Amino acid sequence: MTYSVTKTKLKYILKSYVDEEGFDADGIGDYTYVAERYQSFDSKEEILSYLQKNIWYDDRKTKPNFNTIKEYCDTFEFELFERTEKYD
Repeated sequence: MTYSVTKTKLKYILKSYVDEEGFDADGIGDYTYVAERYQSFDSKEEILSYLQKNIWYDDRKTKPNFNTIKEYCDTFEFELFERTEKYD
């Protein structure tokens, strides 16, 4: 009898909302809309490091001084998901 072992690893998905620009040649021309963005990370530490380096307040002069992903999620309406991926 042989057994097949499926290996899995945990990935983290960070969902955020970003402003995007579009163009409608038949109507209003340039416009802005809100789009969902999903980013994949291998660890929570990687997410926190990314957020601490890349997230600014709207004035683009100051960064939040947060120590947890939850603080970023609560303040900036990010969502965090865990995903199990299979690999060989």
